[in-house]
Amino acid sequence: MGVQRARNVAVTITREGYLELKSTETDEHYRGHPVAAAMWIALQQHDGQVDRAAAELADTWEIDYEQIRAYMDAWVNRLVSTGFMREENDISG
Repeated sequence: MGVQRARNVAVTITREGYLELKSTETDEHYRGHPVAAAMWIALQQHDGQVDRAAAELADTWEIDYEQIRAYMDAWVNRLVSTGFMREENDISG
């Protein structure tokens, strides 16, 4: 699956390492812990490819790929369903 930030979303990584997303259309907010920030950065580094981002994090953190992939899939699906991200093939967002 490939994903990207929705066009109407501003992204901030705080000094404390938290991920903050804000919709400029609806004023909705998302605040994620530093693990979410690391997943966001990995996705950006791998052109939104969840499998590649999960593989990098699994290797870096020395954890099971399947575990981080399942966690990332759930997280990405939540961000897509709330409008902060969109699937790559969704040209409407």
